[in-house]
Amino acid sequence: MTFILSPEIIDDIMFSMENQDQILSFDALEGICVDMDAIDDDYETVIDDQRYYDLPDWTSAQGFRVMEQFTARVHNPLLREALLNVLGQRKGVFRRYKEVLRAAPAVEREWYRFKDQQMKAAVYEWYNDLRRLWGLEKISFEEETDTQLLPEDFTFQIQKHDALDAELLRDFIRKTDWPADDDDNEMLSFDETAAI
Repeated sequence: MTFILSPEIIDDIMFSMENQDQILSFDALEGICVDMDAIDDDYETVIDDQRYYDLPDWTSAQGFRVMEQFTARVHNPLLREALLNVLGQRKGVFRRYKEVLRAAPAVEREWYRFKDQQMKAAVYEWYNDLRRLWGLEKISFEEETDTQLLPEDFTFQIQKHDALDAELLRDFIRKTDWPADDDDNEMLSFDETAAI
């Protein structure tokens, strides 16, 4: 039984992929993910291979690899180091990773966008495998590739800066704003003008 991969179905499959407690499958007739242990015998006496499909593989190891990939893309060296430190720990890695990201909300939003893109790619690969079995053409997955630079990617320091000398600036403009003269190819820079 074929089905169309809608945004709602993608979200349901992605949510179910992260469920490590139940064995879930996709019910093509109902268009939802179901717990195979909870299907009532009266509901369907024989499990139809054309109705129920195993979900795409998504193990904790794959989730860990996605965290490693994202961490490598973090521009802020302090945040990246904190995330690498978490990835080096044995227990509670997923929870601690999220805790570190909470300190940088913009990067946290970027993390969830990145993770969703990786999971969507897995869903599309799974769906295209099914389409091949059904004798249908592969559909493309348009991955969002624009990585945003976030304020958290930069470290800013406030330093005192002397105000520009207005007279020096006027003098510079006057000396550099002359008509082009072929005989005089000399260019003045701001530093040279300041020395005059």
